[in-house]
Amino acid sequence: MAGRTPAAAVNAFLPPLQRALSCVSDAVFVRSHDSAAPGAVRSMNAPGTGFAPLRGENRLHLAVAIQYEVVRTDDPDRGPWKVSIRKYMYHLVTDDMTEVILFHWHPDGKSAQQSPHLHVGTSQLTPASVVSRRTHVPTGRVALEAVLELLIRDFGVVPLRTDWEAALSESKQRFDQWRTWS
Repeated sequence: MAGRTPAAAVNAFLPPLQRALSCVSDAVFVRSHDSAAPGAVRSMNAPGTGFAPLRGENRLHLAVAIQYEVVRTDDPDRGPWKVSIRKYMYHLVTDDMTEVILFHWHPDGKSAQQSPHLHVGTSQLTPASVVSRRTHVPTGRVALEAVLELLIRDFGVVPLRTDWEAALSESKQRFDQWRTWS
């Protein structure tokens, strides 16, 4: 998201994601640092630590971790400051912490897999016959809003908001508008 100042860019970035998350959880994003200084990679996690319980018969739990940086942009429609996501991890687990599905993008991580991918866990909710939890299934860039919609539509998570479709759609449109790669 863009802003006239680094702080304005951060303040435009967080509220749509928080609104999207509120469709499935009361968890609040906790930022590693309130500073919006350009060039510093910051993180935000929901919940701050651990996993947030989700409503639904499958008794699932979600953890979201996003790293971002405030960068200067020469594009007058995108700035002069914008937030750029540097890394994400969206983890869905069962009550006993068995992994269901994990969406990762960690280009500076220790893994040889630098592009966005997912891991299929070993829970009974996912097939275990061909894909192991160590398999890196390529995905392309995945928006948090797409994951939240998947949880509601396909994993039986009960939304906390009656306007969840509109909330996710609006937030996803902002993501699509401001992203610089797919």
